Order: sequence, then structure tokens, then C-alpha cells
Amino acid sequence: MQKPLVSIVIPTHRPSHFRTALLCALSQTYTNTEIIVSDNSGGEDIAALCAQYSQVQYRKNTNGKPASNIAQPLTLARGEFIKYLFDDDLIYPHCIDSMIGWLDKFDAPTRESVGLITSTRHLINDNSLCYQEVRELGITSTSLMQGRKVIQRILTKQDNFIGEFSTILFRRKIVDVASPESIFQVYGNDFSVGLIDVPLYLTILQNANMVYIPYALSAFRLHSGGGSNAAANPNFHHAVSDWFRLILGADRAGLLQPNAAVAATQNYLNLARNFEGTFSQQLAPWNEQARSFLLKYGVA
Repeated sequence: MQKPLVSIVIPTHRPSHFRTALLCALSQTYTNTEIIVSDNSGGEDIAALCAQYSQVQYRKNTNGKPASNIAQPLTLARGEFIKYLFDDDLIYPHCIDSMIGWLDKFDAPTRESVGLITSTRHLINDNSLCYQEVRELGITSTSLMQGRKVIQRILTKQDNFIGEFSTILFRRKIVDVASPESIFQVYGNDFSVGLIDVPLYLTILQNANMVYIPYALSAFRLHSGGGSNAAANPNFHHAVSDWFRLILGADRAGLLQPNAAVAATQNYLNLARNFEGTFSQQLAPWNEQARSFLLKYGVA
């Protein structure tokens, strides 16, 4: 039986890291892949490297926006599944093979119900040294998880245990490739500045299930000056307030039970307190809305 085509999408702007990411894509033991590179750099080094490989589709991100660099290459993807790989992250040679292999273990209806596959992941530093495996669930065997229950956990705990873009594989048909930046939109709002990955997961899992693999298939690089560092990113406050925006949207969509909505909002306020010293002005209106939201449920 023909294995499904997987589109490996690499948004890039760092020539120094890109070569390693591209080699990760080219070294996959799963062979039915296509590789799509979207280049947001200012030079020609990435284009020159891509030109050496006939199986690589290269596009220049003409508007220069990071969100567009992530979304627009989806218009070129033909695969049944999408595997993102950000240029500073790694995927291991057996990554896609393992993810598609687990799908083959399910019967047809169960297999079709799966919209997203993820795994644990390693954290690496600027020098590619691994210092931690992220295993947040304590699950020791590969598990099929109901999508809406995953949404409840993510929003209640503000815990993206699914991982970053480079960790996941998802079905292309769930995404509107004609409007690719819709991957950042859920519940009628845009999240392309802050929590750019979580909205996509919530969109997928509203009507699909997830497979969680309890061993690392990828590595996420934590830069000392990267966007995940609150002290180095002046827009980091969006990644905080976006949690409450998602809670509000899920509540309006009927995806959160009242007790879950209350717990989620209380956890958001606890999270926001950690950043009030740095982002007090930006977070103040959202925190006030959160307290008003709790009053709606009779919680002071």
C-alpha cells in the first residue's frame, strides 16, 4: 500500500541553522516526502543551498513578515500530512516514520479520526547540546487522546504539552490552504503575534483526535535571545494575554464546562502575575476582563 505523502515545511531566516534543518528533512527514513522551504532572510545563502537539491521547493517570503513565512508555504504543500520544521529545530531521522507508523496500527475509522500526532521532545541550547526531555503527561505508552479533552487540558492549565510547530504532524485537509494564515485564527480572533501554535492545535482538535507518542522525535532550540525568552522579546506579553483570549473564545464556543472555565481563568491570573512587573501596562486590561469573567460565574 502506498504510504501517504508528507510535506515537510521549513520556514527559515537563519542561514547558520538552516543547513542542519535541511539535512534533517533529507535524512528521513520515511521516503514519501516533499520539502518546501520558505525563506525570510535578506541574503542568498539559503536559496543557493536549496538549489543543490532537486527535491526541494524554494520560495522567497516577499512581505518579510514572520507569520507569513510560516503560513504561505502551505499553499505549495500537496501532502496528506504536514510536518513543520523550524530552521533552528531538529527532527530525528525516524520522526515521520514513527508518526505515520503509529497511524497504521489503528483500524480505518480510528485512523481517519486522528488529525494531529505529537511526541515528547528534547530541549537543546544555542550549541545544540541537549539538556532535557519534555515529558509533561507521564504517559509511558503511545496513546489516542480525544481532541476536545485535550483542548480542556491545554486551556485549563495553560499548558502546551503538545509542543511547538516542529514537534507535530497534522492532516493538511484541516487547514484552508487557500487562506493559510487562518492557521493563526481560532474563535474569531487572530493569534499570529503571541501563541502562534496553540490556535492551530485547538482548530484541529475541535473535530479530530490526537496521538501522543511518549518518546522524543524532535528537538526544540531555546535561544538565550529567542522569542520564548520573556526578557528578550518585547512582544512576549501577547503570549500571556492570548491564553485568556483563547479561554474567552472557547467558553463562547461551548468547549469549556463552567468549572473548567473558572479554573482556566484563575490559572491565567496566576500566570499573568509572573509577568506583571515587566508587562503590567499591557496585561492590565486583560487581567481586569479576567476578573470580570470570574464574577460571571460567581467567583470573586
